[in-house]
Amino acid sequence: MLMKVREKPIELQKLEALRGRMAFTSEQEHLYKSLLIGYRGECLNDGMADDMDEYVMRLHDLLLVSGGRTCQIDSLFISDGKVYLLEIKNWEGSFDIKDGDFIGLAACPLAQLKRSKLILENVVRSMGIELEVEARLVFMNPKIVVYGIQRDAPILFVHQIPEYYRDICWRGGWSQWDRRLAERLLKYHVAVNPYQKEVPYSRASVSSGMMCPDCRGKMMGFDLVKLYCSRCNFYELKKDGLVRAKAELDTLFGNSLYPQRDLYLWCEGLVSKRMIHTFITQRSSKF
Repeated sequence: MLMKVREKPIELQKLEALRGRMAFTSEQEHLYKSLLIGYRGECLNDGMADDMDEYVMRLHDLLLVSGGRTCQIDSLFISDGKVYLLEIKNWEGSFDIKDGDFIGLAACPLAQLKRSKLILENVVRSMGIELEVEARLVFMNPKIVVYGIQRDAPILFVHQIPEYYRDICWRGGWSQWDRRLAERLLKYHVAVNPYQKEVPYSRASVSSGMMCPDCRGKMMGFDLVKLYCSRCNFYELKKDGLVRAKAELDTLFGNSLYPQRDLYLWCEGLVSKRMIHTFITQRSSKF
């Protein structure tokens, strides 16, 4: 049973909304690509686990704090009184392990996995529960090679995941005890990561306009109902572009006291005030 869905990280949402609206530094561009690649890998893993809901309780993006230490658990399965912790990476390239550490990396993912396992065990122990936690470092990209892996290393590659998930399911299924544990863990979830990286921006530094979803170039009016991107020849209905523009405005600057006026200025007049009024009114009536 899926107890906590995966949501796109707010850092990634903001960076996506800022692309094309401001010039990224090399560090910001690297952060954007890293977050996007990681999120895609996590979603791919979620898809591979969709058929497990009859057998496991699933929680994604669980942020836990214990003893002043914070860890983000990419995926957590609970089944038959046992917890499975997954640290998911979508890396590409060649890596070396020596004495249990990845060589040349600022942060070793195996050390990160061990730390997350310890924090999770401390949280569960604080509930008065002692149980087994099985932790795995999961590599989703088939274009990765890791040298020096010991046979007992807690590492899975993408081709090993289906068998590993089948084995979890064959061991049993979730019980009401497992469900209660999942519900209690959800209460320990911290909504905001205090260590998330923020990209500085302001109204003055961010360009307005309706951005192309494909190339992030500025759209222009094609006719009364369509928009057009001259950079990549993308066409879309104005009403569809309006939905995306409103979402980006809300992501970057929150809800406005003057939503119709601000959205009209944000779209740089590409959408009529009448269409914006209808759009805002229909959205308001749903709540």
